[in-house]
Amino acid sequence: MAIFKVSPKTNITSLIASDEVSEGDVLILEEGIYHQVVFINKSYIRIQAKNQRVVFDGYSLLANAFFLFGTTGVEISGITIRNYSYAGIVVIFGSGNRILSNRIKEAGERGIDIVRSSANLVWKNEICLARFGVLVETESTGNWIIENKVRDCIADCFESFFTESTGNAFISNIGCSSGLSCFSMVGANCLAYKNEAFNAEYNGIGLVLGRDSIAIENKSKKNGSSINGTSNFSSPENTFIADNLLNHNNEIGLYVMSDYSIIQGNRISCNDNIGLSLSPDSSNCLIFHNRIQCNEGDDIVDNGSDNNFIRNLTGCCDHWDREAEDRPENTVKLTVESSGASLTNKLQIEIKLEKAALAKLEESSERQPEHAKHGHQILIAQLKDKIAGWEALLQQ
Repeated sequence: MAIFKVSPKTNITSLIASDEVSEGDVLILEEGIYHQVVFINKSYIRIQAKNQRVVFDGYSLLANAFFLFGTTGVEISGITIRNYSYAGIVVIFGSGNRILSNRIKEAGERGIDIVRSSANLVWKNEICLARFGVLVETESTGNWIIENKVRDCIADCFESFFTESTGNAFISNIGCSSGLSCFSMVGANCLAYKNEAFNAEYNGIGLVLGRDSIAIENKSKKNGSSINGTSNFSSPENTFIADNLLNHNNEIGLYVMSDYSIIQGNRISCNDNIGLSLSPDSSNCLIFHNRIQCNEGDDIVDNGSDNNFIRNLTGCCDHWDREAEDRPENTVKLTVESSGASLTNKLQIEIKLEKAALAKLEESSERQPEHAKHGHQILIAQLKDKIAGWEALLQQ
């Protein structure tokens, strides 16, 4: 294993591609401003910033700071990345890569983009002023997104998308101020654990499509101010939602449209609409031992069928009585406008955003350095496939 000291004058792509650098080698980036795209298709390369004064600046001309293609075990750590027109860091067809403690600002489309990749770790990064903060998409499985902070995104702070993207975990992240959702998770067996979501126009935390997903000990506050929006949303079958704090949101506290789900031990209070709303598509769910209180609308609205309510506390009360008796009379059944339509609205918005991103990528193709053009065309092809998939989903 060798250690290389790298300066802003070094062509890092050429260095990595050369016979001089082997798997397991380490590149230490000296401080300075780097204006380049780094394309990596060699595994087990470690790229680490010497200090916080290592800056990659795309000057809004270059598409991506780092593009990992088919790699395993690559580490990108401690780098400030700003002003790239598409993404700070892209991983495609990769596995087991480590994206750690980077600071990404003003990426035109994505802060970190994980595409058709598995078992990657995204840990302790800070991202702001992007369209998407961390995006896990298109058949990406088993990725771990931990302790990241993302704010001020046009679309979602954190998102996994497409039902083929399964087994992804979002743990102890903070998402704040997004034009759509702080957390939006599509796909089976996803985990949302101890995340915090604030000031989303749409959902604080959304579990959409797929099945067997879990949301535990998350906090969601002041979300859901968009028309027909909900503050937190669940649609997959067999979802487990427990010990979450969902309060002071601007719309429904929790909207459920799934079968055989368990809603247990949550505190849903002081929301500006209904506390817990079950759609006509919800059936055979267990709503157990929740504190659902002091909401502007009804605390619980059940428009579904065969749902079971046990030991839930409703109404305004200063104390949580864990021995409260079943109170079915506090569960009301009435017709409300279904927020299920909001999933269609979200798809339409995201298709529009992704078409704009595609147009930007195609327009900037000729400005990319020669070694980056292959990766650029891969991104364009992936984005076209994604848009086509979403449009097909809308037709269903």
